[in-house]
Amino acid sequence: MILIESNNDFYLESFKDLLVQKKFFVTSDKSDKYFFKISMIFKNNKLKITSFDKELVIKTPISFSIIFSKLNEFLINNYISIRIFNYNPILQSLSVNNEVCYLGIIHNQIMSNLILNLEQGINKIKLYRLIWPNDKDIHINKLDTHITNLKNKISDDLSVKLNFTSNVGNLILVID
Repeated sequence: MILIESNNDFYLESFKDLLVQKKFFVTSDKSDKYFFKISMIFKNNKLKITSFDKELVIKTPISFSIIFSKLNEFLINNYISIRIFNYNPILQSLSVNNEVCYLGIIHNQIMSNLILNLEQGINKIKLYRLIWPNDKDIHINKLDTHITNLKNKISDDLSVKLNFTSNVGNLILVID
């Protein structure tokens, strides 16, 4: 999850909606958990984007696809270190040493939510609803299957064993 802020509420909501369509997991709610923050300042026909003490300035008006491409390039090399892993939410990847495991959208959603909730875990029903918000019925075995597939993929690609524990309905990531 990425926190996105702006000096313009209309542009903030518009960008947030467009980024979600591009499978960027963003929020403008500061109470949500997030990996890093993007600040977007609109002023004098320019868009200034800041994150990680870096700055990107784009002249406006400009198409969203160009802004998205520049934003992607701007953020692509930012990793979050979690124990032995480097996690890149933009590339949807985990790496250990020089080995990289690229995750699909669902596996990335599972992993990002587990990392954001590393200590206390995340409720399985809440995680299910985050991944499949339009499902009318909850099928926890569907989530369990994706978790097993994620464990196997990481084991195959990185030779690292992930374990998950469940405590009072909370799924917790355990990295050996």
